[in-house]
Amino acid sequence: MPVSRPMNYAHLISVNVNDGSSVGMTWLPEMPLELHTSLQLGRATPEEFPEGQALLIRKLAKGKVPEVIGMSTGPFVLAPILREFLETHEPGVHRFFPVRILTEKPENGTTEHGLHWLLLPPPPVDCLDFEGTVFRYDAQGKPWSRRRDDNWCWGGGVPSDPDEPCAFHGDKVQGRHVWRYTTGIMRGRFMSRYACSMEFWRFYRAHRMLGWASGKICTVE
Repeated sequence: MPVSRPMNYAHLISVNVNDGSSVGMTWLPEMPLELHTSLQLGRATPEEFPEGQALLIRKLAKGKVPEVIGMSTGPFVLAPILREFLETHEPGVHRFFPVRILTEKPENGTTEHGLHWLLLPPPPVDCLDFEGTVFRYDAQGKPWSRRRDDNWCWGGGVPSDPDEPCAFHGDKVQGRHVWRYTTGIMRGRFMSRYACSMEFWRFYRAHRMLGWASGKICTVE
């Protein structure tokens, strides 16, 4: 396993709406509601998916399948190059399931575009440093905080403004490369978003990949 350098900052990542990578997606066969819910909650296992699971996208993006396909908060379907990075740098941490990529009409002479890998959502990490982070308020005027109660909704997330500070606890995220960080609680479960290491993000950008954007950086302390 490659030795990663200490992480001084991390990138908050989400779907890129400006790079032309929005392709639309439909699961084939259609994903049962129970499995879809389980996947969103991070509880799904590879054994629950049918063999030959496919993802139908409307079109290619700039002549290729985007390296990342998904909704704003996940889950995400990743290109083989990203799976290889994660399995090399975080062996045994992430779970993947192979997904065939199809297009509605032939593109580049075919409707079959190889395998991507569904990244099963990793367990959320309660790693934000409350003293070093500015939070949005939820509908009840409460930010995410250490004080937890039985309220069904708590915390409104982290502002997207890059000038609003945020920080992660280093002992919670050092050695990680892609993770979910908790931003609040709703109906008894953690709300979460995705973050990545600076090393992962440099790799992603160096290969000019499509699908993810990072508009905010958090310090790692």
